[in-house]
Amino acid sequence: MKRLTTLIAGLILGGLVLAAGLEGQVPDLLYLPFNEGSGSSTADGALPGLGLAPTLVGQAGWDATPMLGASALLMPAGVTSGDQVQTNQPFALSGSWTLEFWFRNDDAASTTRYILGDASAGSFRCYKSGASPASVILAGTGVSSLTLTAAAPLGQWVHVAFVYDDLGLELNGYVDGVFAGMKKQAANLAFSGTAASGLLIGGYSTSSRMIGGLDELRLYSWARSADEIDRERSLELSGQVADLGIVALQAPVDSTGCDPLGAAESIVMLVRNVGSSTLAAGTPIVASYAIDGAAPVVETFTLPGAVALSDTLPLTFALGGDLSAAGPHTIVLGCATGGDLNGVNDVLTASVRSGGDLTIASFPWLENFDASAAINTTQPPPGWKQDQNDASGTDSDWYFRSGATASANTGPTSDYSSGAGFYAYVEDSTGNFAQVNLITPCLDLGPLAHPRLQFALHSMNGSTSGPTVNENFLSVDLIVYPGGLVTADALGPIGDLGASWSLQALDLAAFAGQTIQLVFRGRSDGGSFTHDIAIDDVGVFEGQVSIGQAPRAGLAVFDLNGALSPNQGPVASGDQGPYQALATAGGPFLLGFEGEPGQPILLLFGAANPRAATYPGGIGQFDIGGAVDAFGIPLGLQVVADGFRPWHLLWAIFNTGPSGSLALSFSAPPLPPGPHGALQAVLGTSQPFAVALSNSVEMTFF
Repeated sequence: MKRLTTLIAGLILGGLVLAAGLEGQVPDLLYLPFNEGSGSSTADGALPGLGLAPTLVGQAGWDATPMLGASALLMPAGVTSGDQVQTNQPFALSGSWTLEFWFRNDDAASTTRYILGDASAGSFRCYKSGASPASVILAGTGVSSLTLTAAAPLGQWVHVAFVYDDLGLELNGYVDGVFAGMKKQAANLAFSGTAASGLLIGGYSTSSRMIGGLDELRLYSWARSADEIDRERSLELSGQVADLGIVALQAPVDSTGCDPLGAAESIVMLVRNVGSSTLAAGTPIVASYAIDGAAPVVETFTLPGAVALSDTLPLTFALGGDLSAAGPHTIVLGCATGGDLNGVNDVLTASVRSGGDLTIASFPWLENFDASAAINTTQPPPGWKQDQNDASGTDSDWYFRSGATASANTGPTSDYSSGAGFYAYVEDSTGNFAQVNLITPCLDLGPLAHPRLQFALHSMNGSTSGPTVNENFLSVDLIVYPGGLVTADALGPIGDLGASWSLQALDLAAFAGQTIQLVFRGRSDGGSFTHDIAIDDVGVFEGQVSIGQAPRAGLAVFDLNGALSPNQGPVASGDQGPYQALATAGGPFLLGFEGEPGQPILLLFGAANPRAATYPGGIGQFDIGGAVDAFGIPLGLQVVADGFRPWHLLWAIFNTGPSGSLALSFSAPPLPPGPHGALQAVLGTSQPFAVALSNSVEMTFF
């Protein structure tokens, strides 16, 4: 390829037109373009460089078919241990650095062959693997080696770059300008050689020399960006008196969760002096940015102090940019200074995302997971996401499945609503994780006066030793915006519920007008494999506001025939009542009570009358009966069962027992169809006022 000629282009920065040439950053440590084509030495074009001209030894020669320029280095077939290019200066390398070169592999054999290295400098070396297709590998003492797979195809010029960033301890690799791998390093890399021959090009110690071509070898004392590597890999370089290049958009960065960026975000551009001389204090710099194709904002900066070669400088624009609209934004940066003819690095296009997650603002909203494309995929629905910071390894994400879970009697056999759709679940077989999190889209609750969450939960522990052995739990956490404040256990933790789906609900009224995300936090660390956690039909909608007593977990809860709240939530939802229950004459009459262990129960009957009487001290309110008598008790109440009085017929039965619960089943009385009043329980407690009122349940026969 012939040497690239200079191309002059117009760079318009708010009316300022600058000449732009296709020239790139000149390395400061080593730059070997191998353009001589004859002789036994080659010029080092680096500024300032290592100090001495490298020499060609033995069969190291010239390649008339280079990648760039007039010629390249050729290491022919038959090279031996003495054939190489010597840089003639003891080699040392520390801090951040970038190594780049064009390489053509002419060795068809499956043999490891060394491209460069210095055995005296911590065995620093780069080589072609013996595999087929061949890879390029960077290694050394203390180096977590980085392999660029299949980067050395036979007979083809390939651009290879290794970038070490000492701040992040990351060694990154690029092939033909494309990211190809990263290895995290255990400690900062530093190499210090003693050999007078210095870094050997085309070989390493006495090991097998490379066979093929090498061109445009460059070594920088800083970590170059991916953009810089890609746009300059096909350019021959020449020194510039002044060359100020854009390295990156330093601010803003992508916003996370549901927090959008602002309407006046600070725009910070990082530039680097990549010329051949120091930029003096007082040097003017014309810089610009343009957002999403809008007119550029142009500002002039004056360097407050000298900027040495390879040093960076952040430039903060006085006028902020409007990035408040949700979604990705394109920002085009530009800069120029007097005498800078290298236009390649004077423009940079960056992308920034504002409000990273999908926002739902139309309700009711329902996700039933039925759009999943494959059974047991971990790909969530649009806008949902698996938490990347909760756990890692097998079964560390939620699965989306149709039909039964893999192990019988550990999870649902089908989805909640149709029996043929999908649901989401945490697999308990392999994982042992305290949290496996599934996160909803952003939910803008602004349109809802009384927002409410409802979902179906399947939480069955199939352990043969009992439901509390190897038990797992589900919690619902909230992330509240702006700010991303987490409210843990807004609902739950909920353990074993038996072998069927159950509705769960959460009143979100406290978060009305705010934007939230729901986090379904499942656990799989209970032990064994017996307890999968599953959810389905997740919905958020406008809830109905009731004025009755709510069930009071751990204190006073009453259920009859699976009673539902006005929001169609089950007793466990905690909604205010009165709850509604259906029954048929002679049909099942299933009563359930929950409270503190070993407490008596008084079951009362009367007309439904929300807020008939309210009592202080945490006792609660009566939602049955009529007018209040002189003692503050509603009239018209009938005692159905009394566990407080030993002489009552059912006193021995009506107590919560050691488990804190009581379940009774018998035939419903022969009542005609229609509403027949409501039941409400009074439960004993260890609290100062001795009793607590449960929710009420209104009976309707049909």
